[in-house]
Amino acid sequence: MYWEQRNQRRYLYKTITKGGRAHRTYLGTGVVAEAIAAADRLQRLERQRQHEQSAAKQQRVDETMAQTDALGQELEFLARMALHAAGFYVHFGQWRRRHYVQQR
Repeated sequence: MYWEQRNQRRYLYKTITKGGRAHRTYLGTGVVAEAIAAADRLQRLERQRQHEQSAAKQQRVDETMAQTDALGQELEFLARMALHAAGFYVHFGQWRRRHYVQQR
């Protein structure tokens, strides 16, 4: 929404895009236009607040996911080491038990 001033009067317009073309729509002047503009400002502030909350929540989720991924990698490493210590090996992505334990 924007104000356009002509001959000492202010007119409120809104630009709407349809089919790739911009069309401006007259919304009013005077007290009615002031009320419409105020309502639009409140809606914009509410959308901005919701966006900020959503961004903060997404950041917390990303941090938690990063910690979870790191923990998962550590657990996978420990599991591999435990299986190797128990005499297992990987054959084409499949864990198999050795029939004998190598002496070192």
